[in-house]
Amino acid sequence: MLPTVLPADLSDDDKKWEHCIRHPHDFDGWVALVKIVEQKDDLVKIRRTLRGLLKEFPLCFGYWKRLASHEKRYGDIELSFLVLEEGVKAVPFAHQLWRHYGMELKGFGKIERARR
Repeated sequence: MLPTVLPADLSDDDKKWEHCIRHPHDFDGWVALVKIVEQKDDLVKIRRTLRGLLKEFPLCFGYWKRLASHEKRYGDIELSFLVLEEGVKAVPFAHQLWRHYGMELKGFGKIERARR
């Protein structure tokens, strides 16, 4: 039998995660959670958190860039491109995101991909 996790036993990031799940429209809660998980540098939690934030606030283009940057930093360039593609589809009018996406593609010699 697995032990029961009591709220007092949860880490700060798990408590904040629970808060964000219960209150998904609390933008400040999501931002605080992003800060916590980025400090811990746990890619699984970073992905989970940024995906959760972007599900509720897809127009926040900076967080698409942030997630793509984490994927790139951890060595998954293809996933980084996919995140940026998902972002430009979600926020097609965000010229900053398009510019970032184009520069990333150009930097890796994949400019043809942007024409698709």
